[in-house]
Amino acid sequence: MSSLEEEEVVDIVVAVVEDEANEAALTLDLKASYYLFEHHD
Repeated sequence: MSSLEEEEVVDIVVAVVEDEANEAALTLDLKASYYLFEHHD
């Protein structure tokens, strides 16, 4: 495997991880917003 191929694989892995991190952050934001909305007085 050439270093160029390795770099491409790393780019793909980083992109996937960032996607999942963004989705997780979005889910947490939604849950936090929902919780605050449901429990405010």
